[in-house]
Amino acid sequence: KFALKQLGAILSPQSNQIVIQPWDISYIEPIEKAISLSGLGYSAVVDKDIIRLNLPLLTEEYRQALAKSLNEKAEQTRKTIRHWREEAWNEIQQSHKDKKISEDDKFRGKDELQKVIDDYTEKIKNLIENKKNELTTI
Repeated sequence: KFALKQLGAILSPQSNQIVIQPWDISYIEPIEKAISLSGLGYSAVVDKDIIRLNLPLLTEEYRQALAKSLNEKAEQTRKTIRHWREEAWNEIQQSHKDKKISEDDKFRGKDELQKVIDDYTEKIKNLIENKKNELTTI
């Protein structure tokens, strides 16, 4: 898997269109397939050595659907962060159990872990708020 920008040039000749020009034409089919499987609802049209994406107009209904999708992605991210916190906490507890760290270090680690989790949760919250504001601003 590669980031799209690593596979070719990405242009926007019109406000509702994106053109992808892969540097290697053998990537055209995999890129088109990835776009269609992404679930974003974009239709990819192959035109010789480029791929055109026609984007839907930003109607109120479409904006609401994007906001809903944004909320779902944010919740998935928060769940992942909680899972990582649980894994890290289990590692800290195991280190304490194996006498690799002291009781004080165990709780210091827990506090530091929670600070990191809180920071990233706040960043997610701010990103979501900013994106929602962008979506609702015409």
